[in-house]
Amino acid sequence: MSQHTPGPWKQHDQGRTVVQERAAFDLVIANLSEPDHGSRIANARLIAAAPEMYAILQTVAEFHDLAQQENDPILLTFTRKAKVLLAQIDERNRAVEIEGQ
Repeated sequence: MSQHTPGPWKQHDQGRTVVQERAAFDLVIANLSEPDHGSRIANARLIAAAPEMYAILQTVAEFHDLAQQENDPILLTFTRKAKVLLAQIDERNRAVEIEGQ
């Protein structure tokens, strides 16, 4: 399965692009064309935060077994949601991989 480009990702060009900064060149992750400057910046910030959010979801999901053992309903809710989101992300990655073959 393909993996996402590692972070950190940063917004550039007043939110027009999100890039992974590299020594030789910036790798473009996303181009945003939203005409509203405020919305474009907000979208760029959200996209740029994606690798960190993914890592947090993975960390939360790791506590699922403990949440079950402790029968902690709040922690169970969060760990289940994290696992569902991770599965959706992984499934979408697989779908893109299959489509590209």
